Amino acid sequence: MAQHLDALVQKGFLLREGRKLMPAPVIRRDRGVPIVGRVAAGRPIAAIEHLEGQLEWDSLGPGGAFAVRVIGDSMTGEGILEGDYAVVQPGEEAQNGDLVVAYVGEDQEATVKRFHRGGGALELRPANPSYRPIRVLPSDPHFRLAGRVVGIVRRF
Repeated sequence: MAQHLDALVQKGFLLREGRKLMPAPVIRRDRGVPIVGRVAAGRPIAAIEHLEGQLEWDSLGPGGAFAVRVIGDSMTGEGILEGDYAVVQPGEEAQNGDLVVAYVGEDQEATVKRFHRGGGALELRPANPSYRPIRVLPSDPHFRLAGRVVGIVRRF
């Protein structure tokens, strides 16, 4: 995954500021997806079309958000499926229970997991019993957070 992000930086789609990544201004758009009403997930409700605003990338956080495509099934228990796009707010800090994208190992492989800190170690927990948590020491030079996941986008 790190190689894909590096390629996007080289092609000018992402900007790197230190350890943070953000969309390049040329791909940012002022237009969003219109929010035209509400739909019930339980009993049906009256369908009244009413423009409530727009869903914009910037509404997911204070600028700089980027998306990565999810590969694999380690987070199905969270409703995150292969092919979904995780919208990430860049940052190197996370609270226990935050959903994060992190780089692990010498090859800086990226993964999406629940973040937990305790017992002198950091743990990245999957949401599928077929996978084991990834444990790292805070001093591990090959571990870093790309940021917190602030949204999931799924195309049908």
